[in-house]
Amino acid sequence: MRNLGATTMTDPLRILLLEDSPTDEELVGRALARGGIEATMQRVQTEADFRAVLTGTSPQVVLADYNVPGFRGDTALQIARAVAPELPVIFVSGTIGEELAVELVKNGATDYVLKDRLERLPFAIRRALDEAEQRAARRRAEQAERRGAETLTVALEASQMGTWDWNVSTGELEWSDRCKALFGIPVDEPMNYGRFLRAVHLDDRSRTDAAIIHSLAEKLPHDLEYRAVWPDGTVHWIAAKGRAFYDESSGRPVRMAGTAMDITARKLAEEQRKLAEGKMQETQRLESIGVLAGGVAHDFNNLLTGVIGNTSLALNDLPKSSPLYPCLEQIEEAAQRAAELCRQMLAYAGKGQFVVQNVELSGLVRETTQLLESSIAKGVILQMDLATDLPAVRADITQLRQVVMNLVLNASEAIIGGGTVRVATGLRLADSAEPAVPDLPVGDYVFLEVLDTGRGMTPETLAKIFDPFFTTKFTGRGLGLAAVQGIIRGHHGCLNVSSTPDHGTTFQVFLPCVGARPHRPRTAPTDAAGWRGSGTVLVVDDEAVMRVVAGRMLEKMGFRVVFAEDGLQAVERFRAECDSIRAVLLDLTMPHLDGAGTFRELRQLRPEVPVLLMSGYNEQEAIRGFLGLGLAGFLQKPFTAADLGARMKEILR
Repeated sequence: MRNLGATTMTDPLRILLLEDSPTDEELVGRALARGGIEATMQRVQTEADFRAVLTGTSPQVVLADYNVPGFRGDTALQIARAVAPELPVIFVSGTIGEELAVELVKNGATDYVLKDRLERLPFAIRRALDEAEQRAARRRAEQAERRGAETLTVALEASQMGTWDWNVSTGELEWSDRCKALFGIPVDEPMNYGRFLRAVHLDDRSRTDAAIIHSLAEKLPHDLEYRAVWPDGTVHWIAAKGRAFYDESSGRPVRMAGTAMDITARKLAEEQRKLAEGKMQETQRLESIGVLAGGVAHDFNNLLTGVIGNTSLALNDLPKSSPLYPCLEQIEEAAQRAAELCRQMLAYAGKGQFVVQNVELSGLVRETTQLLESSIAKGVILQMDLATDLPAVRADITQLRQVVMNLVLNASEAIIGGGTVRVATGLRLADSAEPAVPDLPVGDYVFLEVLDTGRGMTPETLAKIFDPFFTTKFTGRGLGLAAVQGIIRGHHGCLNVSSTPDHGTTFQVFLPCVGARPHRPRTAPTDAAGWRGSGTVLVVDDEAVMRVVAGRMLEKMGFRVVFAEDGLQAVERFRAECDSIRAVLLDLTMPHLDGAGTFRELRQLRPEVPVLLMSGYNEQEAIRGFLGLGLAGFLQKPFTAADLGARMKEILR
């Protein structure tokens, strides 16, 4: 049995694939298989075939390329929305732009996945199925509510409601057998107003009593909803209506009569619907913030390359005795911190297809906490309970170290005066009868637990701690837990938190484990300082500051530099100087013709030319579309002159 998010199936997932390329169909199938999704795909490329499969075989998911000859993706989306409004539609395209993608989502598309990032497709499908299940649950709740209203009508017609009659002057209260059953009271038990109030939930008792007294005083009918507690402790919702009758001569109330009925089912349906709506709104809010954060971080990386690159050039030219040297060092340090913030934002945005390797969690935690000992608040005792012989987890060491540092420092700062921070690791074995955590598939998980004896959090604060820029500390510290959550999600894990005011907080991180041995760090690459080159290098980037700083660095190394503002101009420049260009420094994301398209055109003109790809995204994500095509190397933005020199030395040796 396969588990796809909240949707559990025994049969393969039925997928309708709108795609004109058999090769891309095969790539999609491989991505699904690697992601653990068993599926049967039916590929079509015409409107007639699309309609026929849509209405004939009832697919569970539609995967659609946007640019299919003679049949565009937006038309397919309109047809799918008309025929099957709740059917998830995910665009899988290599040409779709950010603005078009947002427009498609507004028009009803569930998600979009770029063809050079197909590893994200299984998770997009799981999320789409989860959201479809949530919508179905909400519809079921609404249907249950409607059925409850219909049941109420039938009950009224058949007089199935409980009735009661209260003698105000004597306090005697007559209840029908049906009314007593609504409160779980035995039929032979005598009733009075005091016994009625004792049956009402303590939290609703004062409000209910006040409403009835007000009804008597103001000569108004009352219509109440309150909870009744049965003798066995179970809680049931009651809807009660009543009105008073008065003595004509004195105007005093003589009696009050009314009805009562059980509305527990309707209340539960309303609560389920609210929970489903709240979860959906939270998911949409986090996704929109993540897209914004990722875009800002990527663009900011380009600007930081200009700052860091020019600073490194100036530091190389200045003697260390210069009074400007410390100032430039501080500028470089601040820019590097800004670059780290960009990486955090990219992690929060879910861009974290990190440079993963097999990591032993206990060893990483031990090394990281040793670095933190001087930063932990005075009076705080750090206790370690680290399991040995843990299986490895697939993780990016830098990102995982950031998680540990953030959680431990937060725990330390939550303690006032003195207290304890306990850091533990272990293994949680989970099967279908006892999953590790409800939000994760069945499997085995390595966990990290950080517990503090600090001041804890109220439920209101706990609900906001993962919001970007929310903080209970001084300004500038609010992105931490949002970034941590993004990193854990990017590693296919889960982050749980529990807290009670004055009783501390516990964070639990669950990561899927693998059976392989942990990674052994490699030795650092050799230094390329002082290396000189010769010949012509083509620099291709749509950001002017990137072209300028890269050109200065290359000229310092002895190269002649020519520039191109986008992919189309790069192809023309390369064609004009094809034989003299020794290497190409190529940006990944550009208008008109992106890095992947430019690379393919350059390889057609001269297959052996070394191409060094540069991007603000990490290497694993950036080069995914270049695997097996002969890419010479990768350069992470922002970079220094030394970074660029080392890469150029590698590709031209």
